[in-house]
Amino acid sequence: MNDEIVEDSEDIAELRSRAEAGDAVAMRLLAGRLRWSDEVPHDEKLALKWLKCAAELDEPEACYELAEAYRYGSCGLKPNAAKAFFYHSRASELGEMESTYVLAFEYLYHGRLTELNPARGASLLKLVAEKGLNSGAMFWYAVICVNALGVPRDLQTARHWLRRCLEINPGYSDALDLLAEIEEELG
Repeated sequence: MNDEIVEDSEDIAELRSRAEAGDAVAMRLLAGRLRWSDEVPHDEKLALKWLKCAAELDEPEACYELAEAYRYGSCGLKPNAAKAFFYHSRASELGEMESTYVLAFEYLYHGRLTELNPARGASLLKLVAEKGLNSGAMFWYAVICVNALGVPRDLQTARHWLRRCLEINPGYSDALDLLAEIEEELG
């Protein structure tokens, strides 16, 4: 059963049954319903149980959600940078781009979940940008190309990513401003 069908299902009993049968997506969706939905009583402890089960089965979005729970101390958890980093890394390995994006910024700027490593952060940010769906990743990859953070300074590459960003998000004012600065510098 695909994610959309389960998510649209109004039968919580069916979702619970699929989760109990080992369906990792159903586990994650059930955890979400237990945390956020008005159709069942909120139960963060049970939600956490299902989220952890789904993450143990390498469900990418469950790994991301568990990482965020550890990062911010939600779902009844205390903040735990090591566990947040572990689950974001696992989610990223499984192709979950939101976790890859979070890790990129941790390596580039924050260093709360791991030590700063601009080259690693640049590599991850480029990976997200190359997926072509995240205008923010494209913008920020252009910024690090301009500022030589983890990569050599490269205005041509920055211009390329800003143009791609603006194809997706034409009104992105910071991207428009930076592109104008680059065009002026390049002549």
